[in-house]
Amino acid sequence: MAAKTFEQICKLSVTIYKDVSEWNPPAVGTEARDKMPLHAFLDPEGRRYPFKYEDADGKWVVSEKGLASARRLAAMHGETGIFEAATDKLNAIREARGDEPLSKRMKDMRPAFAILKSEDDQRLVFGWASVAARVDGEVIEDHQRDIIETEVLEKAAYEYTLDFGTAGEMHQRGGVGRLVESVVFTKEKAAAMGIPVGIIPEGWWVGYRIDDDEVWKKIKTGEYSMFSIEGSAQRVEV
Repeated sequence: MAAKTFEQICKLSVTIYKDVSEWNPPAVGTEARDKMPLHAFLDPEGRRYPFKYEDADGKWVVSEKGLASARRLAAMHGETGIFEAATDKLNAIREARGDEPLSKRMKDMRPAFAILKSEDDQRLVFGWASVAARVDGEVIEDHQRDIIETEVLEKAAYEYTLDFGTAGEMHQRGGVGRLVESVVFTKEKAAAMGIPVGIIPEGWWVGYRIDDDEVWKKIKTGEYSMFSIEGSAQRVEV
């Protein structure tokens, strides 16, 4: 079956979303994160991609949700080694209970987009709203074989910024935050900024000031940790 790309995206919206994995490790830079043992990370040297948690008996236990979260983030950043390590560990768990194995190809998975940075005192959150191509240049294709080309995403992002510029909650209600930062990174823009090839993906980076008190509390607790976009579009075979 041929892949399909979007000719045009209309009525784009961005919402603060709950990570379905419900994996909430200690944030980077916190004392709790610094106290985690190196074996709790898929990247021990960089203390990145935690996949274990400390149970009530003080033992560090593998978290399936943590591995799933690491796998998604590694796919977004094009980190093949981390992606494969997380997949191998997940497949060992799945095999033990008789489940089908997960694919070890990053192209078979469309990654989720996490809130990557927050400024507590200003109630600001930042992250990728959507990524069209990974760091290595591979175009992202989802399970429905849909592709969002960079040029189409760029145009939709501009229209959203001009016409709306607000954040919603779980695709159910709007107006919980206001757009303060928006840039669609393309190869041309990255080159103009002096960013070397292979450093950042092609995609839409956003920042919001969260005005809604309840939504901000859920972001702070980690219940809401994702950005998600939706819109209407016309598909064209490629």
